[in-house]
Amino acid sequence: MSFVLKSFLLLMVLFTQSASAGFAEKITSKSGAELPSPSLNYVAKTSYKESQKKVIAAILDAMSKNNIDVLTIDRESGRVASDYVAGPTYSAAFGLLGSNSTRYKFNVVVSRDGNKSAVNVSVKLESSGDEVESWRDVSADNKETVAKLRDWMYEIIEKQLN
Repeated sequence: MSFVLKSFLLLMVLFTQSASAGFAEKITSKSGAELPSPSLNYVAKTSYKESQKKVIAAILDAMSKNNIDVLTIDRESGRVASDYVAGPTYSAAFGLLGSNSTRYKFNVVVSRDGNKSAVNVSVKLESSGDEVESWRDVSADNKETVAKLRDWMYEIIEKQLN
């Protein structure tokens, strides 16, 4: 066997082993997106003295300032739902073993709790890759990432209210 062929086979074995061991090369998505996260040591605030109307306005401003498209607004029920936001694309073994794209969206509900407005943010994280073309919910398998996205949304809402 030639030196070139042996070298190629060795590289393929190494790439296959590194991918199966969970190593992946991170590639920024076409949109240049990275997953946002809250500031270090940020503690989410979920209740505000402001009116429901003012909190919803802050949510809409926060989404707008962060280039998050709003899909639906129901001011009466206090619901705001974003459209999907493109997340990063990850590639295993420099793309030789496929790639995986991510996206996420926010659902925010504002309700009155006595004289305060309570805010509840939920996040749906989805993934699609070479092996499975359709998008699938991966939120349950990525609880830490979902929590960071959720807390980041709380933080940007809070900044609009201050």
